[in-house]
Amino acid sequence: MTPGTMLVVTFATLTVALFALFWGGSRFLQAYVYNEPANKLAIRGLIAGLLVGGFLTFWVFVNTRAESKDRYGTFFEFNPTSSHPFDSFEAIRRGGTKDDKGQYRETTAAFKKQGDRYLDTKDTTKSFNMTTADYVVVAVAVKDGEKAVRYDADLDANGKYKSGSNRLFKEVGGRRYIEFGQSNNPSAVFAPSRGALWAALGLNLLHYAVWTLVLWAVLRFTPGHAFGLAVALGLPTMLLLMPLLFDKNKMPDSFGKPVAAQAK
Repeated sequence: MTPGTMLVVTFATLTVALFALFWGGSRFLQAYVYNEPANKLAIRGLIAGLLVGGFLTFWVFVNTRAESKDRYGTFFEFNPTSSHPFDSFEAIRRGGTKDDKGQYRETTAAFKKQGDRYLDTKDTTKSFNMTTADYVVVAVAVKDGEKAVRYDADLDANGKYKSGSNRLFKEVGGRRYIEFGQSNNPSAVFAPSRGALWAALGLNLLHYAVWTLVLWAVLRFTPGHAFGLAVALGLPTMLLLMPLLFDKNKMPDSFGKPVAAQAK
């Protein structure tokens, strides 16, 4: 089944299920609480199902077509930081000797991933190391399209790596970063996005707003009852239904593209 067809099936299934919920549930609750249900409840239930089903399908589309997994997911799982792997980089190393100006000299060496290690492109017998007796890696440069982006090491006042299991390298003039673990291998480039953060929060809040407005304006529950039902129905939707829909509609080929293949 193609991704487009799966979205259509998702929308149709949600609409039918929600119509049954809204029509049957409203008939029962409104007859019990308000003595009689709203008029034309079947049509109201269909409109409500189309509106909520349409929003949930739109949310699925936005999240599963994003550049990273769960970029616009629910409150409980969204991740506005995308990751872009790479297989080569340049290590900028500071040695123990100084130049005429009294500054420590910097040299550059290129490394490429081979197997589970990064090897020197000029001497494949040498693997990448963060520090030796002769130098310390103070920055790395990673290709992003046609240009190389520099990531400076997060060092303390003494010029040493800050304590912690991972060593952090931050993009110069940007928010992206790379981590090096105990194996001396780099992570992917992590790119946090404030825009994605606000968009994800907005979708989550809009989710509850849609439930509330549909229950109040379409199905004719009182505002207080509409808000309470929105929470009662929206919470399990976020906890159980949306992760399932995201998984069923996921497009794994859209995630994890190398940095060099992406244009800014």
